[in-house]
Amino acid sequence: MNRILRPIVAVLATGVFMVSLAQRADAIGPSLLMFYGGNLTAPVYVSGAEANLFGNLLSASTVAEKDITGRPYLKVAVFWGTQANPTGRGVALANLKPEMAWQHGKYFAATASKPAVLVVTPLHEKKEARTPDYSAGAAFPWGGAVSPAAATAVQAALAASKPSR
Repeated sequence: MNRILRPIVAVLATGVFMVSLAQRADAIGPSLLMFYGGNLTAPVYVSGAEANLFGNLLSASTVAEKDITGRPYLKVAVFWGTQANPTGRGVALANLKPEMAWQHGKYFAATASKPAVLVVTPLHEKKEARTPDYSAGAAFPWGGAVSPAAATAVQAALAASKPSR
């Protein structure tokens, strides 16, 4: 390589590397969300690029309790492992259980006047295998309104899970 180009390429490569390190970690979404409870007879999953649409689950929620009180919700188990290993323990998708999740939450579908909302527990080390008390609002301090694309991904997953007649 030309002696003049070497320093330029090195500076550019260093710049690209530094910019990649500066990306916020909370911009990364979970690998899998399991929606369950309510009127669902079996869990419904959102994964891959669609799971990445839920990237605001690592910061404090700005949703007021009055905005979700009384709204129906689905329980959510949030997994942050890889897509091939969402629990980080080598458990197959068919054997996943909510208590294996890294976070737990409540998903409130959009209404005519309110956006869809997902509030979750703080991210934790999975030392205990239990789900939170879903009646306690204080247990879900993170998350917030979800993007229209994320709400559409949930609706599509829910529609695909219903048996056709």
